[in-house]
Amino acid sequence: MIEWASAVFWYWLIGIFYQFVTTNVNSDQLRIVSFGYYWEVFIIAGITYTISQIIFLPITKYLATGHTDDPERLYRRMLNFPINVAVRMSVFTIVGFTVGTMQVHFWADAPMIETIKNIGVGAVLSFFVALFQYLVIDSFMGPIRSRIIEQYKLEDVMRRKYAYKVFGVVLLLTLASLSLMIMIFMQSFQSITRDNLTANIQNDMQKSIERADTKGEPVTDNLQRGDNSKAWLLQNNERLPVDNVTAGTQARFQNADRGAIRDLKGDIKLIVFEPYHDQKLVVLVYETDFYSPLYKIAVFLSLCGLFIVLLTISAIGIFNSVLTRATNSLIQAVNQAEKTGKYDPPTVNTGDEFQVLSQAFNRYIRENQDYTHQIMEEQARLQASINNLQLGFIMVDPADKIVMLNSAAQQILFDKHIDQSIDNLTSLSQLLDGTLDFTKDVKNCRDDSRSIEITSLEFGNKFLHIFIAPITIGTTSRVIGSVIIIQDITETKILERTRDEFFSIASHELRTPLTAIVGNMSMIQSYFIDELKTPELREMINDVHESGVRLIKIVNDFLDTSRLELGKIEFKIESINVTTMCESILREFNLTVSGDKLSLLMQKPAAAIPNVSGDKDRLRQVIVNLIGNSRKFTEQGTITIKLSTENNMVKIIVEDTGKGIDPKYQNLLFRKFQQATESILTRDNTQSTGLGLYISRLLTEQMGGKIYLERSIPNKVTAFAILLKPAPPTLPNADDNSQYVISD
Repeated sequence: MIEWASAVFWYWLIGIFYQFVTTNVNSDQLRIVSFGYYWEVFIIAGITYTISQIIFLPITKYLATGHTDDPERLYRRMLNFPINVAVRMSVFTIVGFTVGTMQVHFWADAPMIETIKNIGVGAVLSFFVALFQYLVIDSFMGPIRSRIIEQYKLEDVMRRKYAYKVFGVVLLLTLASLSLMIMIFMQSFQSITRDNLTANIQNDMQKSIERADTKGEPVTDNLQRGDNSKAWLLQNNERLPVDNVTAGTQARFQNADRGAIRDLKGDIKLIVFEPYHDQKLVVLVYETDFYSPLYKIAVFLSLCGLFIVLLTISAIGIFNSVLTRATNSLIQAVNQAEKTGKYDPPTVNTGDEFQVLSQAFNRYIRENQDYTHQIMEEQARLQASINNLQLGFIMVDPADKIVMLNSAAQQILFDKHIDQSIDNLTSLSQLLDGTLDFTKDVKNCRDDSRSIEITSLEFGNKFLHIFIAPITIGTTSRVIGSVIIIQDITETKILERTRDEFFSIASHELRTPLTAIVGNMSMIQSYFIDELKTPELREMINDVHESGVRLIKIVNDFLDTSRLELGKIEFKIESINVTTMCESILREFNLTVSGDKLSLLMQKPAAAIPNVSGDKDRLRQVIVNLIGNSRKFTEQGTITIKLSTENNMVKIIVEDTGKGIDPKYQNLLFRKFQQATESILTRDNTQSTGLGLYISRLLTEQMGGKIYLERSIPNKVTAFAILLKPAPPTLPNADDNSQYVISD
């Protein structure tokens, strides 16, 4: 496209304009010239385009595939391609103009001097075409060459120096400008010669006519100018008595009384004629007879041009020396720094932009060295910190290549320090016999730019906690790698399992004697109370009974927690009428709070609340637990159950006006053995195990619901919400005859 556009631009726009400015043609010659301009574009541009396609084929293949088997050869081909195209286009332009000029010379009998000038026009045009082609194609090739150098690390491959490019461009531009100047000068000389000849001949003709009228001398005497000029006295309708003029010249001569006609057939002729006593006085002069000064001037101009070219070459050399001195000194300093690691700032005292560039470059290098030193120190500290971590640490790049793997990771994964190099995650997986492969999780982490946590992964005889996070940079959060944190939680798992087993066994072992104690105390209170003579003994019996009931509740909580975590509790999923259930629970609670300064209320919408899907006993346990918590922390005020629907879910809210929960501790809710107090390691004296909300969360989630803190304002209001799915029509209805024991 560049070659076609260049040919069309220079031939059909600049070339045509330049042709008419610098050469002389008649109508017949103009037709052949126009034909030449037409066919030369298609033939010359077509041939050069075909050759360029053949030469450019490896480059096209590289641009399509992004790969080449011989990058150095391809780089040199791309380096020489602009010159190749420029030289080829220049040669074909000269050849095309020469062929076209010979067509005009032989087919339209063009003058020899115009033929030579036309060939000169082609030469000048070829210079400009070559310069244009080189600059455009070289700028197009620049980014591709840089891409090859960066892709294949061709730092040592030959590169064309900028000085050579400047030298070639300026020299070619100088030659083209000098040639253009000479061609325009020749055209100007021809125009001046023609105008002078016309004026002189017309003046001589007037004088000759006066002498013929006064002295009777022949009117055609003393009118010849040059070696080949002729003079005639012709009748008004008579043709010129010569054959080497065009029909157009003959017609113009016959139709005019006086004038000056320039004829370009075979040679450049000037025909001047004036009326004389019903006749025409005619003088024919060959302009080329008066071009002898032109040849002398051409030689002089050529010498001047040669002097200008030599002067230009010298000036370019001096300029290039100044231009490259600063850049070469910078390049040498950088190369020396690459070899020795020490940068010796070069001194450039040119007093211009190069000195400013050198100072800015030296300042940048110094700052870069400082930053590099700081980065190396930070890297050393980071490396030492990571190597001393008790956690396994693996860092990978976007290609899954392992950048860092600390000793803790080796100890966790291999139970020893390994000397074998691990290049990537695939190699790591192979060393682990495929028992642990991070490749998929790291890819998901990198693609989605999100962290991935595996809380418990069984690995051989170990349990691992794994956290994978992307490494991002910049405002666009571009992912440049990933980190894998590995924690061996085997001991923690063993402790948790031992604790759970202890609680389970202890709870089972405690439940039987506690049941016997509470049962016997109940029988004493019911049947033998009269035999207890002293109030102190009765109070002791009551204390034992109350403590036994409280211990049974704690044991039940332990057992529920253990069975829920192990998935050993079976849920009987039925359709539950939550309105009826809540009303029943409130009635039971009202019996126990009748003497307190506390009111239990219920709010429900006018529309019926749909039944929910769940286990009626477990749902009742959750609601009772929430109301029990509200009673515990509300000395006076109200406890309200609110029923509603939200996003196709049934919502149950237990709200109280107690002391509330501080926002700082609300994140501690629903944790095992945890209360929302100031210390996460101690419990308050509310006689709570810290398992109530934890059990409620497990029960609600296993019924497909959700429990959460709706809101809490200290000393004003606290509201817990339960969301449950509506029961499908096919689910059987649950009876509400069961009761859950409510303890004071």
